[in-house]
Amino acid sequence: MAIPPLDPNVLTALRTSLPVVAERTVVAVMDEVPHYAASLGPAMGANIQGAVQAALDAFLRRVSRAGGEASGATPAPGLEAAYALGRGEARSGRTIDALLAAYRVGARASWREMSTTLVDHEVPTATVADLAGRVFDYIDELSAASVAGHTDELAKSGRVREQ
Repeated sequence: MAIPPLDPNVLTALRTSLPVVAERTVVAVMDEVPHYAASLGPAMGANIQGAVQAALDAFLRRVSRAGGEASGATPAPGLEAAYALGRGEARSGRTIDALLAAYRVGARASWREMSTTLVDHEVPTATVADLAGRVFDYIDELSAASVAGHTDELAKSGRVREQ
């Protein structure tokens, strides 16, 4: 069954809520992922909040295309940022586990916030369910990009040590 595109007013409401959604998402990650609670100061938290907001905006751009499909284009900036984040975690000597946990917690927290907006705008249940699946597919893509970046950085640093 084809899901109709989101009403432009709903997309506007979702985009307008992104700063609050990003803030609450970062708070959830800091509360639930001990590694990030200990390492995120105010400046880093603001940077992460901006990155979360950018990732959510990329997701909304993706689902607002005709039929909600990627139309042959990938959300390259989001995937590139996720790849770089994975590399940075490896360079810092951290495992990928904390970052993947942060993605899971972040997806849950942001979906909770976004779904409230959808329900408030009386978006049909089938559309809400479809978007939930797309949120988690998107998080899987970001996670995979981060894992690839982490793996590539570890391989690169291993080659450098060998040389």
